[in-house]
Amino acid sequence: MIILLMISLAQVPSGYHILKAGPDLYIATPEGLYRFSPDGPNLNLFTELHGLARGRIRFLEYDDGLVWVGSDSGIANGDVRFQDWRVVMRGEPVGIGYDDDYVYLALRRGLFRYEKITEDIDPISKKGGIILNEDGRLLVVRPDASFYYEIESETEIRTGIPADLSGRYPITTLNWIGLIDTNRIILRQKKGGSFEEFKTPEIVSYTIKNDSILFATESGIYLFDPNTNSFHPYTFPYQGKINCLARSGPFLAVGTDSGIYEINGGIRLESKRTGMVEDSIIALAYLGDNLIAVTRDYISYRTSSGWQSFKREKKGPRPALIYWDKTGTYLAPFGQRIRFLGRISYNYRIQHISGEDYYGSDTTIDLTGQTEILDGRLSGFYDSSEPERIDYGIGYKSDHLIRSLFYGKDRFGLPQSKLTPTLKTRGFRGEAGSWIQVLGFYGRPIGRYRYQVFTGNLIEKDLVVQDSSYQKDRFFTIDTLEGRLEIKDLEVYYDDLDPLTNDDHTLIGEIIGGRRGDYDRLVPVLDLSYREDLGVLDLKRSRPGTLAVRYDGKEVILDSSHNLKNRYWVGSGILPFSFELTITDTIGTRYPLSRFGIDQDNNNLVDEDFIDYESGILRFPRPIINDTISYRLRIHYSSYSLLYQLEHYPIVRGSDRVLLDGEELNSGVDYIIDYSTGLLLVLKPVTPASEIEVYYEEEVVDSEQARGGIALRFLPSDNFRASPGFYHDGTNTFTGPVEIRTRHFFGRGELISQSGT
Repeated sequence: MIILLMISLAQVPSGYHILKAGPDLYIATPEGLYRFSPDGPNLNLFTELHGLARGRIRFLEYDDGLVWVGSDSGIANGDVRFQDWRVVMRGEPVGIGYDDDYVYLALRRGLFRYEKITEDIDPISKKGGIILNEDGRLLVVRPDASFYYEIESETEIRTGIPADLSGRYPITTLNWIGLIDTNRIILRQKKGGSFEEFKTPEIVSYTIKNDSILFATESGIYLFDPNTNSFHPYTFPYQGKINCLARSGPFLAVGTDSGIYEINGGIRLESKRTGMVEDSIIALAYLGDNLIAVTRDYISYRTSSGWQSFKREKKGPRPALIYWDKTGTYLAPFGQRIRFLGRISYNYRIQHISGEDYYGSDTTIDLTGQTEILDGRLSGFYDSSEPERIDYGIGYKSDHLIRSLFYGKDRFGLPQSKLTPTLKTRGFRGEAGSWIQVLGFYGRPIGRYRYQVFTGNLIEKDLVVQDSSYQKDRFFTIDTLEGRLEIKDLEVYYDDLDPLTNDDHTLIGEIIGGRRGDYDRLVPVLDLSYREDLGVLDLKRSRPGTLAVRYDGKEVILDSSHNLKNRYWVGSGILPFSFELTITDTIGTRYPLSRFGIDQDNNNLVDEDFIDYESGILRFPRPIINDTISYRLRIHYSSYSLLYQLEHYPIVRGSDRVLLDGEELNSGVDYIIDYSTGLLLVLKPVTPASEIEVYYEEEVVDSEQARGGIALRFLPSDNFRASPGFYHDGTNTFTGPVEIRTRHFFGRGELISQSGT
C-alpha cells in the first residue's frame, strides 16, 4: 500500500509545517528546519549549510528512519539518528509518496522513483505533480492534465479524472482522499467514485480526525463531515483572528494573536500571563500531552511544570572561517562552506614501568566532508580506524550532464546485467547524461570471491596448546598456596600502570599493601570470581600490572608469587562426553594423564574436578612446565555454537552475504561478522540440520589484473531501457541487456546477449 502524506501533525498554509519523527518534532520555518527534542538538546536548526536544499521548505515527510524535506530548489533527506542531511534531487518539488520499497519524488520536470535499499533514483515519468494514493497506483495532480500512474505496469492513464482537479495540499482521512485548496476541499472515497468539490471560506489551517476535517478561517472554525456532506460552525467564544489549529485526542488547541485557547470540555487560555514569552501564535502541535507553539521569535514547549521558550536563530550561522555546532564542523573559505563530520585523534603515551620509560603514539582519522559546488554535491571520506584497511573516497553528484564521478574504494559494476560481476576495488567510476547515459569504471580488485557452507550448530574443534601458554595474570591465590580460604569481605583493586586510562572512579595515589598506585576497584561477578574451596581469585581475563586486595582487615599485593601457572583455556561450551585430551612432548611421545594428577581413575579421561566445560578452563594440581620436557596439550571436543570460522580473512567490509536454509539474513540484525578475524555469529535459531551458506570476498594484498567496464544506458521511454556494455578482466565480455515493460503482450523481461574472446 502506498502512503502519501505531506504533513503528519500540523499544516499551516503560511509555510510553517510540523512533523513528528520518532520522539522528536521537526518544524519548518522561513529560516530553516528546527528539530525539537524534549529529552535534549532541545532545539537544533538545519539549513542549506547542513545539507538541505536552498529555499522555503514546502513539505516534510517521515519514512523508514528518514526525514524528507522538500525545499524550493530540491529534496533532501536525513537519518533521524545522525542528522546527516543531503540533497538527493535538485529542482522544484511538488509532491512525495512512499511504499514498502520506494519513495516517489515529484518535481516540476518529472516523477522519479527512489529505491530505499540501493538509493538509486530512476525517472518513471516526464511529468510531476502533487501525489495521492489510489490503491496500487499514484494519482499525480497537475494544473494542466492530471493522470494515474499504474505502479505494477508502469503506465499512465488519464481517464476518470476531473479537468479542474487541483489543490495545494493532499489529505487522507479514514475513508477519503483528496486535496485542500485555498477556498475548497476536493474529496473522493477510497473505495471508488467521483471527486466532489466543497466550497469553503479561505482556509488558514486544518486538522483531521477520522473522516472529519476541522478547519480554521480567519473568522471562525468549521467542522466538515464528508460522509454527510455537511458543514457545521464549531462553537468557539473567541471573536478575533485565528492563525492555526492542533489536536491530540480530546484536546483541541487554537492559536490566535492573543494566545492559545485549549479546549477539552472547558477552555483554558495560554498566554504571557501563564508563562509564554509572546502571545501571537503562528503554528501549533502536540507532542504527547505537551504543546509546542511557534511565535515570531520563539519556539515554546509546555510541560507539566510550565513553559520553556527557545529563541529562534533568524540570523543564521555567523560568517566565520571556521565554526561548529551540534551538526558538525564548518570551514568557509572564500564563502564556500564545507561541512565535516567525524573525528581526528592523536594519542601520545608515556609509561614508566620498573624504572623504564616506554613511549608510543598513534593517529586515527575517521572523517567525512561535503560541500555544494557547481550545482552539485562534492563529498569525501577517509577512515584509518583500522590501519591495515584504510577506506577512502571522493565523489561528485549532480542532476546535470556530469551525473556522478567517484574515486576511491567502493563496489563497481555494469548496470542491468547479471553476466558481469560487481567487485570491491579501488578505482574510478563515472556517469554522464540523462536519458542517454555513459557509465564506466576502472581499477584493481581488493577482494577474491569465496564461498563456504556450514551444516548445523554442532561444531567439532581441534587445538594444540603449549605448556607455556597457561593463563597469565588471571588466576591468583590470596595465600601463597592453593587451599580452602574463607573470606567474609573481599575488595580487589587493579592498576594497569597507564595514567591515560584513569577516570573519575580511579583512586589516584592510593596506598594499598604498602604500594602506591592509581587503582580501579574491580566489580564482583562482572570482573572477578572467588573460589573459596581453592582460595583462588579469577579475574576473568589477563590483567598485567599491579593487583591488590583488601580482605577481613588485611591488605595484600598479589605479586608473581601469587600468580598461578597451572590453568589453561582449552575451548568453551564443551560437550562433556566429547572432550578428549592427549599430552605429548615435541616429538610426539604420549604421556598418561595420571602422571599430571588430573586422571586419578586411570581411565585416560580428565576428572571433572579439573575442568570447567562451560568456561573451558583446565586446571592442573601443579604447574607442568619443567626444564627438560616441553609438553603439548592436544584437544578435541564438540560444542553447540553459533560461531563459525571462515577459512579466508581479513574480509572485504560489506562484501558478505549469508543464507540460512535458503533465506538471506540481514547483516547486523540476523548475524554479525568480524571482518578482521573471519568469525561469523548467527543470531537466528540454527538447528542441527540447518545449512548456512556464506558468500564473501577475501582481501587481497598481491597485485591482481586490473578490471574495467563501460556501458551506454538508453532510456528513450518509461517502458524501454537498454545498456550495451564492455567488460574486461583479462578476457573481453560484451553484454547487451534490454528491458521492455508493457502491460499487454510481453510482460517484463530481460534480453541478454554475450560474446567473449
